[in-house]
Amino acid sequence: MTISVPTTQALPELIRKIGYFLNDNNSGQLNCVKRLRAGQPWPRYHLYIKEEGGLYQLSLLVDQKAETRHYNPTSAHNGEYDGPLVEQEISRIKSIL
Repeated sequence: MTISVPTTQALPELIRKIGYFLNDNNSGQLNCVKRLRAGQPWPRYHLYIKEEGGLYQLSLLVDQKAETRHYNPTSAHNGEYDGPLVEQEISRIKSIL
């Protein structure tokens, strides 16, 4: 699910304000994560952010478990792009911003 927010805040401030942390990724995209349960790496929210036309485009999904590349070395995504968890988190982010 994607939402747009004005670029009135510096990006690092926005990320901290909504409770996310930068995630190290070699894809060239800015992405952040937030765990659903303290002390457990999965499931987690995964937020991709890009700046476009004076807005930040925030794309959210839920990673249910770690990637597995056992059978197909090119792709093995376990993400949910919609549903109750995503909708609740988008509502939470909107209420903060």
